[in-house]
Amino acid sequence: MHSIALKEVQFKIKEKIIIDTISLNFSDKKLTGIIGNNGSGKTTLLRLILGILPLTSGTIEINGQDIASLKRKELAQAVAFLPQNTFSDFSFPCEEVTLMGRNPHRGRFQSFTREDYNICEESMRLTDTRHFKGRFITELSGGEEQTVFLARALTQTPQFLLLDEPTSHLDIYHQIKILELIKNLSRDIGVIIVLHDLNMAARFCDTLVLVSKGRVVAEGVPEEVMTPQNIEQVFKIRPIVQRHPQLQTMQLTFCS
Repeated sequence: MHSIALKEVQFKIKEKIIIDTISLNFSDKKLTGIIGNNGSGKTTLLRLILGILPLTSGTIEINGQDIASLKRKELAQAVAFLPQNTFSDFSFPCEEVTLMGRNPHRGRFQSFTREDYNICEESMRLTDTRHFKGRFITELSGGEEQTVFLARALTQTPQFLLLDEPTSHLDIYHQIKILELIKNLSRDIGVIIVLHDLNMAARFCDTLVLVSKGRVVAEGVPEEVMTPQNIEQVFKIRPIVQRHPQLQTMQLTFCS
C-alpha cells in the first residue's frame, strides 16, 4: 500500500504564512479532492508534495521516506503531475509526447525500450488517445490535448497522480470525460486533484480536504465536508445542500 504523509507542514514566503501547520494522509486507490477559496493554498500543497517548493518546517513522506532524501528522478518515478495549463508550443507527435513520461525511468542517453513503448501504448489505450498517435499535439483541441498529457503522466507509471484543476479550461463534455477517466484510474493508483467546481468534486471524489487560509477546515467523505456551515465559513456564501435525485451525490445550489 502506497501513501503520502504531510506532517506539521508549514510554508512561508518571507513572513507571510501560506501553509499553516497542515498534517494530512493520502492513500492509493482513492480519489482525494482538495477544495477551497482562491488563495487558500491548494496549488501550493501540490507543489510542496512535488518538491517544487521548499518546506519552511515539517516533513512530507512518500511510503515512509522523506522526499527531501529523494533525487528528482526518484520522486518523478513515484509521483506524476498534470498542471492546470498544459498548452504546448512544440509540435511533437502525440506518441512522442506520451513517451516523454518514461524519462524518469531512463538513463541520460538511453534509448526507449520495447517496455517503454508497451507502457506508452497502454497509457494511450486507457485514455482513448491511440487515434492521436500520428497527429501533432498542436493540432488538438484543449480537451484532446489535456487527455494526451494525462496519458503522458500515466506513462510515468506513478504511485500517485497529482492534478491541478485539470478541467478549468474545458467544456462540460470534456470536464466529465476527464473526471470519469480520472475516477477509473484511482482504482489502481492514488489520485489527488485540486478542483474549483464543488459539485464535480462531490460527484467524483471519494474524500475531500477543504482548506482556507493555509489551514484544513474539514476532511472526510463529501457528506461530512460539504455542510452548509463549512461552505459558508470558507466561501462566505451559504448553499442549499441536497442529494442529487439520480446520481445520489451531494449537490450544492447557491443563491445570492
